[in-house]
Amino acid sequence: MATISYSCRECGKTVRLQVAQSIAGSELVWHRGYSCENCGAGEEMDDIGVPPDDIRYEIIKTEGLWHLSIHEDGKRRLIAAKEIRAALNLPFSDVKSILRTIPGRLKSGTRAEMEWLKKRLSNKGINVEIFLEHENKNSTIPSFQQQIG
Repeated sequence: MATISYSCRECGKTVRLQVAQSIAGSELVWHRGYSCENCGAGEEMDDIGVPPDDIRYEIIKTEGLWHLSIHEDGKRRLIAAKEIRAALNLPFSDVKSILRTIPGRLKSGTRAEMEWLKKRLSNKGINVEIFLEHENKNSTIPSFQQQIG
C-alpha cells in the first residue's frame, strides 16, 4: 500500500492517504482512504478501473514497475491482441500495433494491473509472464492507456 500526503477535508491538517490496487473477481479496482488523527474525520473510496496517474505513480514507487510479456506466435498472437484491445477499451485499429509487439514485452504498470491482464489472457489460453523491473531510477511511468504501438 502506498501513501500520499493529503489534506483532511474537515480540518485541513495533513494526513497520510493510503492508496492501493487489487483485483476483485474480474475487475481491476483501486482504493484510497485516510483517518485524521486531529479531528477524527475519515474518508474511504473504492473505484473500478485504473486510478489517476498520480495515484498509479505512488503505487509504482512503492511496489515497483511491473511488465507483462506475451509468449505466443501464429494465430494465438491474434487472440492475445484482441483480448488486450478489449481489456483496455482500445479502438479496433490498434490491433495491428499490438500484434507488432507480440511476442515480447507489451505493457508496464502496477503489479495489480499486470496480474489483471495476465488473468484475462491466461483465461484465453495465452502464455503470459509478468515480472518486476530491476530498480531503475530513470524509468518513466507511462499512463495505463499508453505504450501500445
